[in-house]
Amino acid sequence: MAWEYGVSCFVYSSVERGGESYDDTLTLDRLAKVRIERHIRGLGEKGLNWTILRPGFFMENFEGTIGSITVGVLKAGLKPDTTVQLVAADDIGFVAAAVFKTPDRYTSRILLVVGDICTPTQLQDAYKSAVGREIPSIPTFLARTLIRMNGHTQGLIQDMERVHTTRIDPNNEENRIQMAAGREAYSDMTSFATWAAQRHGTTTKREKGWNQVTLGRLFTGKQ
Repeated sequence: MAWEYGVSCFVYSSVERGGESYDDTLTLDRLAKVRIERHIRGLGEKGLNWTILRPGFFMENFEGTIGSITVGVLKAGLKPDTTVQLVAADDIGFVAAAVFKTPDRYTSRILLVVGDICTPTQLQDAYKSAVGREIPSIPTFLARTLIRMNGHTQGLIQDMERVHTTRIDPNNEENRIQMAAGREAYSDMTSFATWAAQRHGTTTKREKGWNQVTLGRLFTGKQ
């Protein structure tokens, strides 16, 4: 519809996945986003002015009960030197705003939106430095059990390991160019420590059970 109605600047928020070398092997939501990106770029050949944003792993995933599960799973599942690319949700909006402000500058470009890159240990250290206490986490034995029993959680860990390996590949110049483009659009990206300090003592108002995630549903593979 954007192409049919002559939209002058089309911005799509996709997902950072370490580049495109593994696109044909992806599944589920990752595959869906790849197909959408390809469709958009195809419309670009017909005249659509597009820009694709690829955000990292949301810092908001570390909030509340879900956050304690996330921390435990990353600590238990990732290799010690594996890094995760993180982004504060607000920064995605700032990058998009920059694109809309100067669309010609970003037409037919892909921008990585990443505010921080941390190993699990660095993430914990940043949180403690900012907040003054340990980041909440479920026990390691519980996290390992969850990883063993839940296929979606296994897939998350495998995907993070793959993205890390692909990102640090010295031949992955594409990734570095796209990262620079994101910083060009908005240079004041939020670090994880800054995000933690800003969110400390605040709560996000959501309806009870808004995402229906429970440990029971995770352990039974229903989420």
